[in-house]
Amino acid sequence: MLAVALHATLLAGASSCSARWRANAPPAAARSFAKFDPSFYRKLLLAFVAGAVVPVVILAIAIRTYFATQLLDGAAEAAAARP
Repeated sequence: MLAVALHATLLAGASSCSARWRANAPPAAARSFAKFDPSFYRKLLLAFVAGAVVPVVILAIAIRTYFATQLLDGAAEAAAARP
């Protein structure tokens, strides 16, 4: 509950600061953001998505391999101990 309250407070603060900045910003500063190529944003988004997804996929494969090895070793040990 505390995390939700903190998130709401930070979101409200960020949006109010952003609105004040846009209201006080000169038109030249607002136009400077339009100069960026849209492909830059796609590359940035791809970098963030890859940075989030690739470690999760690697971790999932590593965990799956670890538990499969543990299961097979346990089954082989149980079979060997059986008379």
